[in-house]
Amino acid sequence: EDLVRNVSVLLLAILATALALYPVIIGLNGGVLRLSAGLMRSNIELMEVLGSAIAKRDSDTDQHNYRVCLYSIRFVEALGLPENEIRAVIAGAFLHDVGKIDVPCEILNKPGGLDQHEWAVMSSHPVAGVARVEPLRPWLGDALQAVDGHHECWDGSGYPRGIPAGDLPLSTRIVALADAVET
Repeated sequence: EDLVRNVSVLLLAILATALALYPVIIGLNGGVLRLSAGLMRSNIELMEVLGSAIAKRDSDTDQHNYRVCLYSIRFVEALGLPENEIRAVIAGAFLHDVGKIDVPCEILNKPGGLDQHEWAVMSSHPVAGVARVEPLRPWLGDALQAVDGHHECWDGSGYPRGIPAGDLPLSTRIVALADAVET
């Protein structure tokens, strides 16, 4: 009889504690959800700022980034990829040309073809883009691979590293394909 009474008191104490803590836990969870939503908005705003920074220097790039992003989204939808892969593709597609911020305007906006030196500067934009996004790795780390590898080719003839596309992450290959289709 003592055992039943002690177990009953213990269960009532646990129930009372749970009922008392439930509103606190729900409130804390709501706070975490609000903070997460704020971080997501900040992340999107940060991508918009980076994307618009290059758009101000190169009028073609602004619409190009959105089109590459739209093509990439269509590809990931068709492939049925998981949500984390979709986020990586969207961030990478939107920021893939951010390294063009470091390309001088006279090269970036030059009509006609580029000479060998100008081409070397222009083809360095993926590496420059990685350098720009690297400090934001906690938020935009998923975009780094696409920023770096969006000009790599399936046969390894691309730049900046000459990596065969089969060796690149799927998200990077999707952005590279969308970039090539859109160009």
